[in-house]
Amino acid sequence: MKAVKWILRYLKHISNVALWYPQGCNFDLVGYADADYVEFLVDRKSISGIAHFLRPYLVSWATKKQHSVAISIAEAKYAAAASCCAQLLWIRQQLKNFFVNMGCILIFCDNTSVINIIKNLCQYKRTKDINIRHHFLRDNVEKSLISKNCH
Repeated sequence: MKAVKWILRYLKHISNVALWYPQGCNFDLVGYADADYVEFLVDRKSISGIAHFLRPYLVSWATKKQHSVAISIAEAKYAAAASCCAQLLWIRQQLKNFFVNMGCILIFCDNTSVINIIKNLCQYKRTKDINIRHHFLRDNVEKSLISKNCH
């Protein structure tokens, strides 16, 4: 509660500050996802790193230890990409509230296995151990809300 009071007091004193974007300014919402693989030696869980840009501006970023132990680097990076997707969809909804409509949002991931998992539904044998909650990423790619890329 103390933090909320501090924030409100801060906002009260900066009422003359505003964000201004020129008319016709084109912004692309883009996400970047990456993960290490079992670098945390205590419980062997991977760390996800995600960043979201309303190009050219960074609007959100996070690093977080994953909830479960990944059995491969592809699983760790897929979990990071799924987390990135969830945050991008939230940002997309917030922008929609301000009448800014985004097309398909691009996620960059540096692992071709992750890209292939997203594209190919027939890899069940290799991907059955990936936590099902991460597969909503694939659903959003199929719905053309999210697009994947490899760099």
